[in-house]
Amino acid sequence: MQIVLLALVGFFGWHYFTREELHSCISLPLASLNGKTEAVNLDQDKINQFMANFGSGLVTVAQRGENLWQSLQATAAATPEAKADQNLADQLLDKGKYLYCKTIVDQVETP
Repeated sequence: MQIVLLALVGFFGWHYFTREELHSCISLPLASLNGKTEAVNLDQDKINQFMANFGSGLVTVAQRGENLWQSLQATAAATPEAKADQNLADQLLDKGKYLYCKTIVDQVETP
């Protein structure tokens, strides 16, 4: 266990000291805890691209949420045929549970 922990510390330590972006991601929050502030050079083009992607992602999530809501409302107001299908689904689930329990009992009872 100690060897694994030493390997992990070595691996992450090597990445910490060799990659500047990881070094800044860790050192900036730690410095702010001590009350120190450092100037951060932000690439405005990357920020704008991120915000554009984030906005389009939110639009997609909102659309999918609306589709899900409509689907749930349609399911709630189901027709009698859908209720018959639901009863069939319940029957299939019950049969599946029965077969699963039967298999478990057979495994336990056979030596």
